[in-house]
Amino acid sequence: MISFYSPAQLTITLLGYGLLLWIFWNGQLRQSRWWLPVAGAATGVLLGLSFYIQHWTGAYAILLTSGGLLLFFYATWFTRKTHRQRLDWLKLGYMAALGATCILLGLGWRPLLPWAHSVRYAMLWAVILDFVYITYIRRPTQPPTA
Repeated sequence: MISFYSPAQLTITLLGYGLLLWIFWNGQLRQSRWWLPVAGAATGVLLGLSFYIQHWTGAYAILLTSGGLLLFFYATWFTRKTHRQRLDWLKLGYMAALGATCILLGLGWRPLLPWAHSVRYAMLWAVILDFVYITYIRRPTQPPTA
């Protein structure tokens, strides 16, 4: 998959995933009890993708299991969260797209993979742009003075 990227595209993609890790690190998930299950499922996704790239046996089972667990654990944590903002909804969309991509890859449904990759990539940049806007660009609203 890396061979299809130009060096500029690969740099931008790696920068995007680095920023995504920073966003999740600064989020509220790290302080909750759902941190370990979600991190474990994400580790399973990386392990499954490594097995898939190397064409090792068990890759499909790992991808199906870890993708489903990632969807379940993150959605469960999201439903228990009391205060939700737009960035939280975008992160849920990204996790759903990532889990769906892993499940489609594990099932071998190759015709749907380009669509799933596009949705996942769009959600990645939506999360990053919203985080940057909220954190660094948006000015706090001031109440009108009399």
